[in-house]
Amino acid sequence: ATARAAWNDLAAGSAVTIITRSGDVLSEYVLRGGSGAKRSRLELVADRDAAKHRLEEVTSLIDRAKFELAEQRGRLQVAKEQSSRALTALRQFDSQLAAQTEKINRVRVQVEAAQAEADRLERGLALATDAVSDAAAQADKARQELETASSRPRPILDVAARDGVLAELEAARENEIEARLQVETTRERVRAQQARAEQLKRQMEADRVAAEEAARRAVIRRRQVASAQRVLEALPAVLDSVDRSVSQARLELAARESERAAQNEELAELRRSENALRERLTAIGESVHGLEMQVYEKKLHLSTLLERAGEELGLVEDVLVAEYGPEQPVPVDTPADAIPPTRVSPDVSAVEGENGAEEAESGSDLSDAPEIRESEGAARVPAGIKFVRAEQEARLAKAERKLAQLGRVNPLALEEFAALEQRHKFLTEQLTDLTSTRKDLLTIIEEIDEKMQDIFASAFEDTRTAFNQVFPILFPGGTGSIHLTDSENLLTTGIEVTVKPAGKKIERLSLLSGGERSLAAVALLIAIFKARPSPFYIMDEVEAALDDANLGRLLTIFEDLRESSQLIIITHQKRTMEIADALYGVSMRADGISAVVGQRVKQEQAS
Repeated sequence: ATARAAWNDLAAGSAVTIITRSGDVLSEYVLRGGSGAKRSRLELVADRDAAKHRLEEVTSLIDRAKFELAEQRGRLQVAKEQSSRALTALRQFDSQLAAQTEKINRVRVQVEAAQAEADRLERGLALATDAVSDAAAQADKARQELETASSRPRPILDVAARDGVLAELEAARENEIEARLQVETTRERVRAQQARAEQLKRQMEADRVAAEEAARRAVIRRRQVASAQRVLEALPAVLDSVDRSVSQARLELAARESERAAQNEELAELRRSENALRERLTAIGESVHGLEMQVYEKKLHLSTLLERAGEELGLVEDVLVAEYGPEQPVPVDTPADAIPPTRVSPDVSAVEGENGAEEAESGSDLSDAPEIRESEGAARVPAGIKFVRAEQEARLAKAERKLAQLGRVNPLALEEFAALEQRHKFLTEQLTDLTSTRKDLLTIIEEIDEKMQDIFASAFEDTRTAFNQVFPILFPGGTGSIHLTDSENLLTTGIEVTVKPAGKKIERLSLLSGGERSLAAVALLIAIFKARPSPFYIMDEVEAALDDANLGRLLTIFEDLRESSQLIIITHQKRTMEIADALYGVSMRADGISAVVGQRVKQEQAS
């Protein structure tokens, strides 16, 4: 307002530029607003840089806090691992100490047993030595008697006493041989006892060394236990210190995080303010640029109009303003045949640059201005209205809207309408065809669903009836049934099998044994076979998990099933092979090639 008031006072001057205290700049063709009492862009940039620097400091502090927290956590983890290793080592040492103690006890018992055995062997050795001494004495005595007997002159014996002497001699020889054998046997026993005594001494020495080694290890283990105990006693204090450090680091991290969040919010607010100011500055710059361009266009248009007026009408600017300026009345709207040549105000044409063509046409109409002035008395409109810029601008805008509503003339509109109409007709027919086809397909789908439901319901009832017949054969005294999980929707329902063998309260298949599950599955399959028979069936080791009793029941089912169908069974059970009409086996020949061997067990009966 201050700038406009000053401009009105200084409008008579030329090339005047006014700058207010609030920063507004006003010249002849430029109007630029200042920043007023708000912060300048440099201050905002400085605040942004300071906030960025503060954010970097806070980020570095948070990183350091995170690093310290990671170090504390690492130390805590290492301490926990050391504690766990110490506890593990302590437990291992306890187990090893117990094992060593047990081993020492066993070695001690063995040493005592060996000592007792050595004492017994020493006693046996003493007895054997005495026996050897006695035997040697007897042998010497016998030898002396023999020598004495040999040195004596042989008596003259008669023939009758010779037999008795020979008998005594043979007896003496036998006694000598037995004595020698006893002596050798005793010597062997003595040598064996001596060897065993040496072996026991060596074993006792080895056991003594082992006991000393075990005692030394026990001492080392005790020292390790004491060290581990000291570590365990010092570990709680270390853990408490680590926990306090971690808690303090977490508190510092939380504080730094809160500070960082506050700094981020402040930075975001500054960035939003900066973006808003940038957008505002850009908008103002674009507005100023647009205003400058409009001013330039207006000047150019004004100079063009003045040149045309001077060339075509011979009128200068002062004459045009005096005769067609805003002070002159504007004629009202009258019928076209009564409207005289229209005067166009240069000010109106200067407001909207895009109406230059209309202004030029109006300027060309003024080429006959002398004739118009001569006949103004007869053809001028009796009265006009006062020029009001807002009303004339509204009038111009209304006329432009009417002209825009008319649009451009399209000479191909009829051909395009015919093509679009034909395309619309084709698409309508296609849509009708698709709708009818979709309706037919939905009808067919419903019919198929109904047929499938009827077939499934019938097959399920037949299967349930057959299952109720087959199950008592395979599970004597047991109960079993099959039912639908969703009887209302047969297309998505499942089948649940309930089996309860005799003497058991279990009904879920997952809680049965392997043979019972196999037998229940076979019962369901046989029920399906009976409900919807087939010319032949192929079964692969269905009785592999069955015992003899259940196998016999299954073979009864096979006998019943073979009356209406052909069975091909892959089996390793001998009883299953015994009821077969033909056997086919695969064997490997000597050259490593497999060969099929067939054997018909029963002759086919004539039909």
